[in-house]
Amino acid sequence: MYQPALRSENAGPRGDPGSSHISEPFLLVADYDGETILQVNITSGSTTTLPLGDVGQPAAPGYDPLTDYVYWADDRNDKIHRARRDGSGREAILDISSNTISVANMNGSSTRTLLTSSAVSSPYDLVLDPRNGLMYWADDGNGRIYRAAMNGSNPTTIITGVTDSRAVTIDYREGRLYYSDGDRMYSSDLLGNDIQQLLYESGKLVYGIAVDENYVYWSSAWRDSSKTWHGKVGKLSKSDLTKTVLVEGLESPYGICLSTAAPPGVTTATPTSPATTTVKTSTAPVTTPSTVERITTPVITSSTAEENTAPVIIPSTAEGITTPVIMPSTVEQSTAPVTTLLQGGK
Repeated sequence: MYQPALRSENAGPRGDPGSSHISEPFLLVADYDGETILQVNITSGSTTTLPLGDVGQPAAPGYDPLTDYVYWADDRNDKIHRARRDGSGREAILDISSNTISVANMNGSSTRTLLTSSAVSSPYDLVLDPRNGLMYWADDGNGRIYRAAMNGSNPTTIITGVTDSRAVTIDYREGRLYYSDGDRMYSSDLLGNDIQQLLYESGKLVYGIAVDENYVYWSSAWRDSSKTWHGKVGKLSKSDLTKTVLVEGLESPYGICLSTAAPPGVTTATPTSPATTTVKTSTAPVTTPSTVERITTPVITSSTAEENTAPVIIPSTAEGITTPVIMPSTVEQSTAPVTTLLQGGK
């Protein structure tokens, strides 16, 4: 399946859902059994349920700050959808059904399969490092964390012995990889070395991770004695590992996404062919949309339908970012070049 508890900012029109002028960073949280997608204020923990209509059983949320599109996987209907935060522009852009990693444009066009079931078992979450032309994913099927080029070449195991690995992300400033291992969260360097445990809450499975300069955010879910699901979203101080609960009372928060999770210095990432990927970087952070070219990237999806789309987890301020998608090997491949983008449920 797919791998992406915050309350609304209530700070006027610049922070309201539907505005592309974001006054403050926020989290998107996909509550799978609650069948909602929430926007959460990362300081106060206040939440707003986004008016996206029937989101099915959502997972793996993603966000494009330039277009204000929210992307999510719907596990009930086997679709990937997108809509702006005010609910406008909603459309289904991809059918999903089997485990592969594919790439597509943000509107679901030009889908191309990068890795099939022969190379991946059950990819659950995915994150891109376009500065280095790499992608990382958590494979829940064999308990490993993998790395490959963003064109799918040279897949390599970097961490083994992981249980229930549902989340993976990158701290681009510090060059650290964060990943879940059941009810624990760890970080490592980008080669899978220097592993450090950051969080352990017995029986509470970590389903989502996001990072910024000062905090690590996570979502977790667990069952009580009556087998009822409960969930929460919290943040962990990088400086002293102090835990703060932002949102409680959720059902199954299967994935979170930070609105500002962009790798600094990325200007263009363009896979020129299935075998090569060119990444150009700049020393300036990607904060000015007018200086950024369209970026596309591998996303996690699955599909047997034609004209499938793959944008899912998109942590970036770069314009038009796309991501590796986990999609079926039966999807027709496009011969046209596809731009490269970033980041991949229950």
